[in-house]
Amino acid sequence: MNGVGGKAGWSWIFIMEGILTLLAGFASPWLVQDWPDQNPKFLTPLERQMVLDRLKADTGLASQGTFHMGVVKRAFMDWKMWTFMFAYIGVAMPIYSQSIFTPTIIASLGKWSTPQSLLLSTPPYVFAFITTMTTAWLSDRTGKRAIFLIFWSFMAVIGYILLITIPLSRPGGLYFAVFLTIGSIAPCIATTIVFAAGNFGNHYKKAVSMGMVFSFGNSGGIVASQ
Repeated sequence: MNGVGGKAGWSWIFIMEGILTLLAGFASPWLVQDWPDQNPKFLTPLERQMVLDRLKADTGLASQGTFHMGVVKRAFMDWKMWTFMFAYIGVAMPIYSQSIFTPTIIASLGKWSTPQSLLLSTPPYVFAFITTMTTAWLSDRTGKRAIFLIFWSFMAVIGYILLITIPLSRPGGLYFAVFLTIGSIAPCIATTIVFAAGNFGNHYKKAVSMGMVFSFGNSGGIVASQ
């Protein structure tokens, strides 16, 4: 599609992905379901009660309360919201950065062509999927979040030190460092989100807090691109 509409081929990737996202957004009011007790279209009474009991045990859904501006004020006065905002930008920024620059890092090693570099950027994310799913399982089994964030952050630091110190003449070692950094950062994303969500009781306070965490944290993509 290079040249179509006077645009470069790469720009069409973002345009097409953006259109799909926009269409999904418009369709979301009909695709996203309401609370189990408010939308019984596809659940039997027994199934609705089972879902409510499970959510109550997991997140304290019964304390959702009613929305008022005082809930917003309490969210902004809660130090945990600000702490998790900075924690999330701390893990979102490097994952965005790696997504943007991993092919460039691999190509700079001089051993592979540009198409090969793009292909070789995929295996580290397969490894990241494994570390993320393993961490999620262990985190739920143990009921711990922070210890996994500390462990993977430490491993990511080691990976970045390797990227800085290993010479370009050793592409294998640098490629291993790419594996280590991406595989370490990825599980921190999901773990931080769950850690934050589990620390706000009232449903509407949680909604405000998580909205701020996501908004501030995802701005790491702006920083990463620079």
